[in-house]
Amino acid sequence: MTKRENLLNALRRQNPKYVPYSLVLCDAQQEIFQAKTGSTDYLEYFGACHRVIRLDATKHPHDYSQFHPNLPQGAWINDWGVGHAPGSVAHFSRMIHPMAHFTTPDEVWAFPTPDITADYRYVGVAEKVKKHHSAGLATKFYAIQLFEPAWYWYGLDNFLCGMMQDDEMVHAMMEKMTALKEEQAKKVAATGVDIIVFGDDVGTQRGMMMSLELWDKWVKPYTKRIIRAAKAVNPDVLAYYHTDGAVEEIIPGLIDIGVDILNPVQPECMCPAKIKARYGDKLSFWGTVGTQTTMPFGTTADVRREVRARIDTVGCGGGFVIAPTHVIEPEVPWENIVAFVEEARGYGAYATSQTSYP
Repeated sequence: MTKRENLLNALRRQNPKYVPYSLVLCDAQQEIFQAKTGSTDYLEYFGACHRVIRLDATKHPHDYSQFHPNLPQGAWINDWGVGHAPGSVAHFSRMIHPMAHFTTPDEVWAFPTPDITADYRYVGVAEKVKKHHSAGLATKFYAIQLFEPAWYWYGLDNFLCGMMQDDEMVHAMMEKMTALKEEQAKKVAATGVDIIVFGDDVGTQRGMMMSLELWDKWVKPYTKRIIRAAKAVNPDVLAYYHTDGAVEEIIPGLIDIGVDILNPVQPECMCPAKIKARYGDKLSFWGTVGTQTTMPFGTTADVRREVRARIDTVGCGGGFVIAPTHVIEPEVPWENIVAFVEEARGYGAYATSQTSYP
């Protein structure tokens, strides 16, 4: 059984041989990794079962300077027209929202968007996918988001207030973004990629950042359209949905709209074992190892203990890829990264029955 076959069997809850594992290193950690190992590819070095597919940069960037007349020193503008001012920590930045002062939907519809559906952006992508498949590796496309890039345009306060007020501006932003992402989803699915990453952060550490009613009205139906567009082209593609925070409230809705995999099941605010017990017959899980707690602040023994606990509970019956719950940030000790991979690789036989909750 190849690594790809094992991963897909795991995610489809079809008797995988072992627990797949994954991780993502931030830029600073990638520098440490290169210095420690002499390698430039950490997924290959650590034996990960998948490779990431992304589009090459656009050849036709828009000039968004008219929307940012007063950018601070050192700021830059991304492909979506969102300004970024340098932050004080690592790779973090402060966003500057180009639509913050828009007053009409016409302004929203006239705003230029990147050419993410242009045919030239997909030249050679299917060949890359086939190459990884031939090597026995699964492929994962990053990423098709909706709510987050829409509020990046307008500002989170503006956007959430607009949702509550049934604002025509928010309607225009969601319709504009969804139409674009539906077309992208079709093109990505047509490449034969195994997993498409969807999702938006809609949770906080204590609960949803909006009511269930607002999520049902504003996020759920638009996300359903995008996932449905991908699966209409390739019914076998797996929909991976990312949202941090305490989001159990929306899990039944995610299942309803075709989500196959939930990431990251953040243990600081949800019990992964309980989430598995409640929804594991319909949903698979990717993550569960704390990047706010165990990875940065635990010992190597703590990391190994958490890996074993997650495999024994969330891994029961399949439907699980063990991974840190987010990008591994600069404060995580190198030894803890190694301990995570070693324990996931060495302990990774699936449990056959649910153990008691921690």
